[in-house]
Amino acid sequence: MLVSIKDKEGKSLFTHTSLLEEDKVEKIQQVYRREKKWATAGSFLTLYGLLEAVNRIPFLAKQRLEYRVAGVALPLVLAHQWLIPKMYWSTTGNAQLRTLCIGAPVFEKADEVPELDKMFFFLDDDNNYEPSLWHHGV
Repeated sequence: MLVSIKDKEGKSLFTHTSLLEEDKVEKIQQVYRREKKWATAGSFLTLYGLLEAVNRIPFLAKQRLEYRVAGVALPLVLAHQWLIPKMYWSTTGNAQLRTLCIGAPVFEKADEVPELDKMFFFLDDDNNYEPSLWHHGV
């Protein structure tokens, strides 16, 4: 799995889980699963707050049903798809990934990252039969 982290300057760096130990890979997968829990909990709280606002604020309660539905659905979709994941990664997710990826080789471009689980080698007869690594995607 390709892992994208941001350094302290905000620059994106990339690595792959095949370059890490197995216990760190499991912790990285937990970080990604926790994002879904944040999105679910945040969406529930957002939905509750929007329904309370639409039904209790007199100006909004007098509006037609279509406008009230749009007033709930659009902010809910924005929060679930964009705001809550961005908040998660800026507060806790990226910092945890940075600490888990300490010692792993990082690359500035995603296409430069080698995936060791997709690599093979062959004995290069042009290079005195030394092993040569080739990536399947190259």
